[in-house]
Amino acid sequence: MFGKRQRIHEQIGGSSPPKTDGGTAAGLSGRTCRKMVLCLDTNYLSNLAKARSDLYLSEEDASLWRELLSVLENAVWSDLLICPGFDVQIEEAEFDDRLALPVWTMMRALSLGVQFLPHDSIIARQVEDAGYRFLSQEPPAHLPWDRILQGDPDASAVELSRRARSRPFVPPFHSPEEVARRRAAKTESLLAERHGGGLGAEQRALVARWFSRDALRDLIDSVRADCPPQDMARWRSTLEQVDTVGVLRQAGMTAGRMVEFVGSDELKNIRYVDIYCSIVVAAHQASGDERTLRGGDEFDRRIVSAVMPSCDLLCTDRFVKHVLVDQLHYDVKYQCGVFSGRVEDVRALVGKVRSLSSISSSESIQ
Repeated sequence: MFGKRQRIHEQIGGSSPPKTDGGTAAGLSGRTCRKMVLCLDTNYLSNLAKARSDLYLSEEDASLWRELLSVLENAVWSDLLICPGFDVQIEEAEFDDRLALPVWTMMRALSLGVQFLPHDSIIARQVEDAGYRFLSQEPPAHLPWDRILQGDPDASAVELSRRARSRPFVPPFHSPEEVARRRAAKTESLLAERHGGGLGAEQRALVARWFSRDALRDLIDSVRADCPPQDMARWRSTLEQVDTVGVLRQAGMTAGRMVEFVGSDELKNIRYVDIYCSIVVAAHQASGDERTLRGGDEFDRRIVSAVMPSCDLLCTDRFVKHVLVDQLHYDVKYQCGVFSGRVEDVRALVGKVRSLSSISSSESIQ
């Protein structure tokens, strides 16, 4: 099965060798799973939903998106492809009341219940693995997918669909009050970044957030108050930090070594930081007349930085694609095909996904 999957990868993705799991003890196959992994961004999910419902798109555009939907469904149900859902995309969709439910519905239909781990959990696992490397220890053995996905994606589509009916899918929608609070916070963050104050803070936060005294104090204060925290997202992130610190302490990391680890190359070079900070730098270099910052930029960064190293195919906006492919060549580094929402990219993705089925069919005949 792995040999057949590798031949498919080579034929649709070029001659470059497949990406590995970063050198951890996990790699049974060096891949996330036997199937190809596609991350559809919120824009793709929205347009697929619009095409299915014949809403808001010209007939020409709708026809192309319906074609993509058809080949995606065929590949998913033929056990050649998975399109996991992601909590960050629901957060983004909620900012537009028209998108939340259609995006959620399309995400669930194409994922068959397969989900990426929550955003902070993905980073936490990379931090833990970096901590083991810092201590010159081998991380505990794990399956190829369990650092990025919430369940085994290699079950058949029929089985995945059956399992999905018995459990909740992706976080539930947030309350109107929480969405309004996030909208206000996003506006403030965007204004600060436009005035040039975001770059250093963003980079420092990526490294420091896991060991932040402020975050730990928030946790203690919330417990002392004996009431639910008002910011659930920050609460969950804080719990992830505490869990991560606990894992590293169990591995033998003392308080003194923890301080050293925070400034170490092992932590600074985790894949999330590598991708996120590179995109932030590129965005600031391209600000001004060439490109104005947009409200969805932070969502794009978080999604791409978290999942790109584990995906075979990734959809994002045209600027992020330009940064990843033309400037950084991260599509080669992480062996992941990147597609924007431009018509030519959508057509290219249709061809890539369709080739999965044709290659699989030809090998079955042989």
